[in-house]
Amino acid sequence: MNTLSFFVGKNRYAIDTQNVIEIVPWVTLRELPHAPEYVAGMLNYRGIVVPVIDLTRLMTGTPSKRILSTRIVLVSYPGKNDKEHTLGILTEQIAAIDDPEKKRFVDPGITVADAPYLGNISMDEKETTQMVRIEALLPEALRETLFTEQETPGS
Repeated sequence: MNTLSFFVGKNRYAIDTQNVIEIVPWVTLRELPHAPEYVAGMLNYRGIVVPVIDLTRLMTGTPSKRILSTRIVLVSYPGKNDKEHTLGILTEQIAAIDDPEKKRFVDPGITVADAPYLGNISMDEKETTQMVRIEALLPEALRETLFTEQETPGS
């Protein structure tokens, strides 16, 4: 599994590249009133309204820094009935696409109830990287707010 790694503060995290659609520069987002603070806003991506989550704010309570390496990673987010949605993840310091031969992820044996999106961990002599589980990023109520499952006419 190839992973895209990035930083949240001083900690390195990664997501599976199979989920990545595109990486785009940080642009001005339309705010979403009354949404949790970690919902950075909405992005117009090729005519599709895409909600964007600020991962740094979600994890640390501090907004992402607007620096040259801060990006919005567009990912495929699973919805109901196998419907895929596009979700933007605002991340700081995109680092690299990691070679699966060099990164072996294992269960850390620790679960944080308020952070179900934290997954397996890879440790070596230089650094520790933790996977972010895209499918577990949003609580169900927020997922239903951001991604309205509309019926197709005639179904």
